[in-house]
Amino acid sequence: MQRVIEAVYENGVLRPLEPVTFAENEHVQVSVESEASYEARMKALFGEDEWEAAKHETLTHQEVRESLANDTSSWSRAMIEARNEKF
Repeated sequence: MQRVIEAVYENGVLRPLEPVTFAENEHVQVSVESEASYEARMKALFGEDEWEAAKHETLTHQEVRESLANDTSSWSRAMIEARNEKF
């Protein structure tokens, strides 16, 4: 299972900002990307105005789930088409 969570680095330890459901002493693999790097990568996919507007939107996890549950289109196709329009 792959999952993305936010964490804060404090005193030499990565502290998750949300509950994790690992068993005690379970070994996991961690991939780390700084917020600045992630933001730069995401900005490349959107226009400046679109990016600024999206930064101020607040969606709950439940709202996203409900929206995706009702989406009958091909998510992959939609993402590819959106990217092709940008480049």
